[in-house]
Amino acid sequence: MFSGHWELTFSTDRERVTGVSCGALPVHVYELGTERPAGGTRRYYALEEPFAVAGPLVAAVVRDGDGTAGTEPLDELVPAVEPFAVVRRC
Repeated sequence: MFSGHWELTFSTDRERVTGVSCGALPVHVYELGTERPAGGTRRYYALEEPFAVAGPLVAAVVRDGDGTAGTEPLDELVPAVEPFAVVRRC
């Protein structure tokens, strides 16, 4: 939790994230930037919500090169939250 918002940053290699969900709950995702190391593109993202999200997160992705769509699980989180913070489990 930071300034009353839950935040998480992550990166992808050779994939573009088109959305993130936690069960039926969509999570706000923002692309922070990209870099182009040898062999592909690395993209950086941030998730942000006014509540802590607890549960399995799944990213919808489009793979670089062939453009196929798919999903990738993100590690399940146990959020560190401030006392009395709102937590939504999915």
